Amino acid sequence: MTTNTSELSNIDHLMLSDQLHQHLNASALPAFDMIDWQQTTTSTNDDCRLWAARGATHALSISNQQTAGRGQANRTWQSPTGNLYLSLLSTLPSPLDGRLALEVALALVNMPLLKALNVSVKWPNDLYFEGAKWGGILIEPITSHNMEHGAIIGVGINLQPMQNLVADRTVTDLATLLKQNIDRLTLTVAVVHALHQAIDLFLQDSPKLQERFMAWDALVNQTIQIIQPDQAVQHARAIGIADDGSLQILTEKGSERLYSGQVSLIS
Repeated sequence: MTTNTSELSNIDHLMLSDQLHQHLNASALPAFDMIDWQQTTTSTNDDCRLWAARGATHALSISNQQTAGRGQANRTWQSPTGNLYLSLLSTLPSPLDGRLALEVALALVNMPLLKALNVSVKWPNDLYFEGAKWGGILIEPITSHNMEHGAIIGVGINLQPMQNLVADRTVTDLATLLKQNIDRLTLTVAVVHALHQAIDLFLQDSPKLQERFMAWDALVNQTIQIIQPDQAVQHARAIGIADDGSLQILTEKGSERLYSGQVSLIS
């Protein structure tokens, strides 16, 4: 069964969910405590947080719609029916840091599906194509009675045009970029494998992250605007990332490292 970006019937949805279970159970990935593909949910990250509280350490929540999706700094993430919303719960041997989001972004833009596209990563967690956003990442730390250190890795990918829902930035979608409907199952399996590849590299201390990120960096050598809570808006030049995942910027005061903040390009 080929599944595209249109709204699924309940029967098609159940078949798709069953096929996903078969693919992942037959893979070399660690066994999942929970895999749930829903028609709609409040937030896939929140689903994983609930499962962690119940003892899960490796779980996957997918939904065709979110009613309370969120992005960086708790901003609303527009989540209409028809896109891919996915969260992976994973235990870690040590606390997460900003490098994991960059590893996730690099793994996603390197998926074979996207090899013909000039995609890029806007630090720290946005997926871009020529100035338009087509996806985003939200990583949240998690602890539970079963898990001293863990992460919930949330990914949202636009599969259909939705510029009419977004007023503050230019957005695009994979169906438009690839000029075809996207097979949900193929994409979902690719994303799940990409997330596990990212975790593996993070656990290897993100070797040569600065060098690997350079080719995909949407901000390098660009003038940017930085917004941080309780601080004046700042302008700077982005000069690439550091090995610890921070953004290196050049300001009137000289070279600095940025670890958080809302960053946008200045035209």
